Amino acid sequence: MLQNIISLFYLIWYLLKNPHKINFLNSIKKNINQETAPIFSNNFNLNTYFPISEPFDGKDQELKSTITKVIKNFQPFRIIETGTHTGNTTRFFAKFNIQIETIEISRFFYLLSRNRLVENYKNINFYLGNSSEVIKQFNDFHIKTFVFIDAHGYEYSLPVIEELSHLSKFEEIIILIDDFKDELNPNTSFSVYKNGASLSYDYLKNYLDGFNLYFRKPKTYSSNRDRGIVILSKKHYEFFNDVNLELFKSRVI
Repeated sequence: MLQNIISLFYLIWYLLKNPHKINFLNSIKKNINQETAPIFSNNFNLNTYFPISEPFDGKDQELKSTITKVIKNFQPFRIIETGTHTGNTTRFFAKFNIQIETIEISRFFYLLSRNRLVENYKNINFYLGNSSEVIKQFNDFHIKTFVFIDAHGYEYSLPVIEELSHLSKFEEIIILIDDFKDELNPNTSFSVYKNGASLSYDYLKNYLDGFNLYFRKPKTYSSNRDRGIVILSKKHYEFFNDVNLELFKSRVI
């Protein structure tokens, strides 16, 4: 029951921020009640409202290139993604032929992305729930893991704190947090919450012990997407030097 209420509030919030998509409500309200049923009626074009596109809306090819190089050099056994949303970034990760574990709190977007991807990508597991709780299912801490954190909660919650607490137990891990304040590129934007919380080093520094923090080198990239990122790792990898990443702070003890 609580999960359904959360999903409903998220959908309303999303539509208020994207009023041009509100017309699809009448098309989905009859089709979202069964998990295994198609989300939309046959005469509804899903891609009209949620088009399949490149990750990051196709606006940051530099970030796509950076992630590609990191994954190919790091060679993780699996990728964990928090915040599946419409599945565009999930689809990008799945093409590396690595096991993908993707988590989404909204039942609507969970069904949408699974319906879109499950037939063509057999290496994706979809999870419905709060990422700060679901992520605790992955407790095989010896497995080399890449994590993409893009589930930032709602206006007053910040699941990344609990996520980092759990992920810090992994022996070999690289974490990329999207929408993070980029200390080396101050013109980028980041997530700020009504209670004063933010995705920033200043706010989260007490939860970053054991990690090195990397940002993209200043003014080395151009992008139509103004959101910052941070990459966390427990040790320095030489290939970071080849992907325009600069060490900002080491919290490794």
